Amino acid sequence: DTALFLNHDPTTLPRLVFGGGTNVKAIDNIGAGSRFNGVGFSGFNLPGGSFANGVLQCRSAAHIGGDNLDFVDCGADCIQHCAGGTWTRIRGLRTGALFRNSDGITCKRFWVRAATGIQYGVHLGGTATTSAFYLGAVYLPGLNSTDIAINAGPLCPIVGCSTKRASGSGASAWLGTVSYCTQTGFAGSLAGGSVDGGNNQARDPLFVDPAAGDFHWQSGALEFTSGVAVAGVTEDLDGFPMPLSGGWARGPYSADFTGPEVTSLVALGL
Repeated sequence: DTALFLNHDPTTLPRLVFGGGTNVKAIDNIGAGSRFNGVGFSGFNLPGGSFANGVLQCRSAAHIGGDNLDFVDCGADCIQHCAGGTWTRIRGLRTGALFRNSDGITCKRFWVRAATGIQYGVHLGGTATTSAFYLGAVYLPGLNSTDIAINAGPLCPIVGCSTKRASGSGASAWLGTVSYCTQTGFAGSLAGGSVDGGNNQARDPLFVDPAAGDFHWQSGALEFTSGVAVAGVTEDLDGFPMPLSGGWARGPYSADFTGPEVTSLVALGL
């Protein structure tokens, strides 16, 4: 019953947990039109080389989507083989690719801290044609010369995203039609076949602690307000307004927003 997971506090999501073993999916053979709202998945340790598996295995069913999902310590890929659908507020901590072998998907406001040895934050095989990614953040531990933060397809928009790669040599940050994106730790910004949509930067995006999954911004990060408007988005992953008055961010969080300063209880009618 998807209604069970609506409007749930994201810090206390109802959670499906698997405590051991490998080659276990959370949900398989998902039906067309299904939608997941406000649920977390932990410990689904799929074998890293078995990419026929995914925590959510859509089996190419059409128009599956989800909102406010998190994946923690899931050893392979989070969402696989989708054919269409909208995904919002998706988070992956020490996981495989957030999406793999899918197309026709739109994802807005997401982050993924890839597990050690994982080469992609998103991996659509470089052949997707109708997917799009907005306001995302990716951290890769590095070491692989073929690392790509978001590997979509040359025609797929990648807009307002930032990525950091910890170590290693070679690799390119993006494969898509890329604009208003920031990267550091990669040999180049665009993989072969990519389209430079403009306003991309090679600099440290200054996440607070991406290795721990904290993709908020440090003070002084230029990515606070150097992004571009994204239709249909009114708040960030914390529920704060997006954009703020200074502009759009290049990631899923607004600038250092702590709410209005309270200078008088009288002004609040207290």
